[in-house]
Amino acid sequence: MTTADFLKRLCEGYVRNYRTLNLRTEAKPTDLTQRELSFFAQLGEMLGFGACLEAQRMDLSWHDLDTGELVLHLERETEAGRVLSETLRKLLRAEELRQARYLAAVLGWVREEHLPAIKQTIAEELGDRPLLLIAWVGPTKDEAKRLEAFVFSGSEVHARLGKGEIDNARYWYAMFLEEWKLEEASGAAPA
Repeated sequence: MTTADFLKRLCEGYVRNYRTLNLRTEAKPTDLTQRELSFFAQLGEMLGFGACLEAQRMDLSWHDLDTGELVLHLERETEAGRVLSETLRKLLRAEELRQARYLAAVLGWVREEHLPAIKQTIAEELGDRPLLLIAWVGPTKDEAKRLEAFVFSGSEVHARLGKGEIDNARYWYAMFLEEWKLEEASGAAPA
């Protein structure tokens, strides 16, 4: 399994199991953050890693229990205005965190017009590190129902579109609308 395949699997697990987070339409942003971080912590532990929440300025980290290696650094953000100024800066620029084998960001809400700047910042600062970006996109927090996922791996960017829906019991679930597509690292479609 390649690095890109592993990050795609993380994304697919998140989307396909989103309903298991038991998030009703009345859920508060703190509920979303806590349950999503708990989902990834539990997943890491099921894969045999040690998972830590809110340790060493990371929202979530996975560590190899035998070697102590930092395997995953994940940041979760709810506020669209903090993505570029804080969340990505923390994920991409913190020198002591650069040893993580994989990076991930789950953005609970971003505006459509911010996506190009987010992707550009990642392309410019990521280097050769692999990163999974999951972004809920919409004009407001309550309208962020489009899901855009990106896996940055080397010079490749894989993208997949999905959406969130509400079931009859008023719980959120998510689904993909298309398969993974390859983009250029700049975010433009390949020629």
